Amino acid sequence: MKGLLRKYISVAWVVFLIFSESNLFCQQLPHFTQFSLNPYLFNPALAGTEDFIHLQANIRSQWTGFKGAPQTAFLSGHTTLNKETIGYGTNKKFARERWRSIGGIVMLDKTGPISQSGAYGTFAYNLPLSSKGHRFSFGANAGLKSFSYNPDGFLASLSNINDPVIQTAYSTMVFDIDFGFWVYSRKFFIGASAFHLLNNDVKNSNIVMSTTQSSSSLARHFFAMAGYKIDVHKDLFIVPSVLVKQVQSMQPAYDINLKAVYIQDYWVGVAYRSNDSFSTFLGLLINKKLEVSYSYDLLVSSIRESSIGSNEILIGYRFSHKPKTICPDKFW
Repeated sequence: MKGLLRKYISVAWVVFLIFSESNLFCQQLPHFTQFSLNPYLFNPALAGTEDFIHLQANIRSQWTGFKGAPQTAFLSGHTTLNKETIGYGTNKKFARERWRSIGGIVMLDKTGPISQSGAYGTFAYNLPLSSKGHRFSFGANAGLKSFSYNPDGFLASLSNINDPVIQTAYSTMVFDIDFGFWVYSRKFFIGASAFHLLNNDVKNSNIVMSTTQSSSSLARHFFAMAGYKIDVHKDLFIVPSVLVKQVQSMQPAYDINLKAVYIQDYWVGVAYRSNDSFSTFLGLLINKKLEVSYSYDLLVSSIRESSIGSNEILIGYRFSHKPKTICPDKFW
């Protein structure tokens, strides 16, 4: 009975994705519990705000045990372009120079019969706001995003429905632009970003000609993030942070995160996603280079009846700049 329930829930989810007035199948960006460890995924202005070249891979399996549940993977990297930047890293000096930064993101997400992938390049510009280490960064992503729909293996119980929207496989690709800004110091950060700025149409001409559906657009996504560093001991600090998310014409949602970091090499945290889950995560930095982190989401939404939770892994590597290159210290 439980397996049959899962099957019908999966089919209902697919139908909802396709027929929803907000066309969620081409709008939703993936969730990440460990957003505080890779905020660059949510804001291009983060490129080049660290004192190392940063490569990270995020892999998320959402709603484990739920047929057709989201499976997501991201690969990201960014760095400053300046050959010599005076900052407030190990020498505690305040950064007074301006610099340019670049980055890149490759993503893949699959939810049931719906898949999306993308590749983006990032450019950011970073400048000082005061002599006390307050800085401002703004940046943009530009790239290509593709969508595909393949009903094979998911709609067997709906085989008698002849609506071409359900029965026809298709794929498409669009050009996409995101923008964000970031204000930060050694003690706090705050920023906002907007994704899918072009609001591009994603449609299939064969389906449009045979149904009343005229088009489907990439809805704009808006993110706001803020956090504060609280020193508990010379080797221990905590960072409470919040991520607010809003999809065009939908109600906002939020993630609350509390992370404790010991000697910059070990971290543990808890999080809450509105109307969805409670989470815990922990990780470590090996030899100041290799970072590994894991999170688990305990669901509180109705999906918990068909899922044992969500799992997420982050793996990163930090390539040090030359000794004279010191960008602002990373604590978020």
